[in-house]
Amino acid sequence: MPFPAVLASGLAGAVVAGLASGAVQIVLKVLSALGFGYLTFTGIDYLTTQNQAQIFTLIAMLPPLAQQLLGVLQVGTCIKILFSALVMRLTVFGLNQGVIKRMQVVPT
Repeated sequence: MPFPAVLASGLAGAVVAGLASGAVQIVLKVLSALGFGYLTFTGIDYLTTQNQAQIFTLIAMLPPLAQQLLGVLQVGTCIKILFSALVMRLTVFGLNQGVIKRMQVVPT
């Protein structure tokens, strides 16, 4: 009975082709997510580092009493948390159902 063997091999080939197609899509999505993550880290990290340095330089120009007050209030930690939230907002809104869209930072 060669017909069931041909049918079984055709079915196995279809299953393997379907799995390969699905694997390719998963690999492409993972690679695009990793690439987007790398670009976010390198590009946005430079931007936020420069902005944080500028803010901390301006804080260093304040009188000593104001600096002490800001130190007690942990303003430096708050600034770092705000910049982290900004990066996450750009990341989340940059991805739309698995599709990368153009990001614009506009004042609201």
